[in-house]
Amino acid sequence: MIKVRQADESDVAAIHDIFIEAYRGHYAHDEFCEVGYLKKMVFDDDALVLVAEDSESGSVLGTASIILDIGAFGDLIGEFGRLVVHPEARHRGIGKLLICLLYTSPSPRDKIHDRGCRRLLEKGGGGGGGGGGG
Repeated sequence: MIKVRQADESDVAAIHDIFIEAYRGHYAHDEFCEVGYLKKMVFDDDALVLVAEDSESGSVLGTASIILDIGAFGDLIGEFGRLVVHPEARHRGIGKLLICLLYTSPSPRDKIHDRGCRRLLEKGGGGGGGGGGG
C-alpha cells in the first residue's frame, strides 16, 4: 500500500537518491537535486514537499512539490514540479497520486495555501510535473 505524507528532514537522502536513480545525471537542473536544496525546501514555509512511501517497508518511492512564493504574495500562483518516481516503482499510479494530492492538500503551515489550492481546482488547474513520473 502507498502512503503519501509531507516530507521531513529524514526523507531528504531518499529523495536525493531517487533523483539520482531516475535521471542518472541528466536532470535539467541538477541544483534542485542537491541535498542542501532539498533540505531547504522541506523546511520552507512557501513550499510543500510530499513523499510517497511503501507503508510496509517505509521506503520512499516518489516525491513531488509545489513552491508557492512565485509572483506577488496575493497572486496565489504556485509552481508544481520536482515530480519523480523511483524507476522500480513506476506504473503504479504514484506520480498521478502525488500530483492530485498537491492540488487538493494545503500545507498545514499556512491557511493561504488552502485558498490557493481551491482556486487552482476551481479554474481547472494547470501545470504538471517535471518528468520522471509514474
